[in-house]
Amino acid sequence: MPPVSFGGGWPAFAVSLAFIAIMTVVVGDLAGLFGCVCGLDPGITAITFVALGTSMPDLFASKAAATAEPSADACIGNVTGSNCVNVFLGLGLPWTIGAIYWSAVEKGGTIQQEWQLKYGHLPAVQDFLKTNPGEAYFVVEAGGLGFSVIIFTIFSLVCLLTLHLRRTVYGGELGGPAPTRNATAAFFTFLWVVYVLVSSFKIEGII
Repeated sequence: MPPVSFGGGWPAFAVSLAFIAIMTVVVGDLAGLFGCVCGLDPGITAITFVALGTSMPDLFASKAAATAEPSADACIGNVTGSNCVNVFLGLGLPWTIGAIYWSAVEKGGTIQQEWQLKYGHLPAVQDFLKTNPGEAYFVVEAGGLGFSVIIFTIFSLVCLLTLHLRRTVYGGELGGPAPTRNATAAFFTFLWVVYVLVSSFKIEGII
């Protein structure tokens, strides 16, 4: 890692991003293989092992910001900013690439025929093929994503309300008396466990 005194810190920043990217790829692949060996649904693997592994850098960065900064801005901002990157860039960029690729696929070719065999059972694809025969577009089946997003949104609002109450009562989102601080940490951990369990039950068809 280059010293932060070199080049105004930009070389250290670039190398840090590179190492984070490498670790994310390794953790994601290993988690996927682990879930396959254990017989877990990819959706469950994604919200547990992959999410935990790829969020470790954010966790340590938020912890460092929480202890080093006089306010919670850097800590909470890191969490929200990281999720914005995951959603807007992590989804938007691959989807853009996928859309461009499928728009350039040869009409009626072998690749398009394979695509039709894989996704032809979907009603939206059937309607598309009626008006656009021989063409294809980027398809990602939602699965249990809708239910998971609803639960996540509800719990996120609960977390934001908790932070607002802490600001009102204690004058800050983080810190405060030890009992309240520990209770808040336990409550947020409980919400995460409930989210994983409920989403997993939905994916497995239990609920």
